Amino acid sequence: MIPPALPLATDRRYRPSDRLRRRSEFLRVQGGRKFSTHRLIIVAAPAAGEGPRFGVTVSKKVGCSPVRNQVKRWLREAFRLNKAAWPRHLDFVAIARGPAATAGFRALERDLLRWAQTASKAP
Repeated sequence: MIPPALPLATDRRYRPSDRLRRRSEFLRVQGGRKFSTHRLIIVAAPAAGEGPRFGVTVSKKVGCSPVRNQVKRWLREAFRLNKAAWPRHLDFVAIARGPAATAGFRALERDLLRWAQTASKAP
């Protein structure tokens, strides 16, 4: 027997429609409001379509390619697991700083959730 589909609020998939994919989308968001911690900079702008959509940027300053890819996976997973917490009206980009490489998944998730709470309260 096939289980029934999950309601949208509990849908934990990371679909292409949840991602910022084109350079033009990233550049549009870059002009938005910023929030920063010592591990991340998060930039958010009003969603162009059905939101929220998420993008990740990790520069070579963070580490070698396996480290950068690990940080990207952690950030995407944090978004995927906590989709219901993100403000629906925003697209956002997480820009990893150097300390993100050694922070671990839980610390990055905590930073993202703290931002989500702040952004949800803002007009």
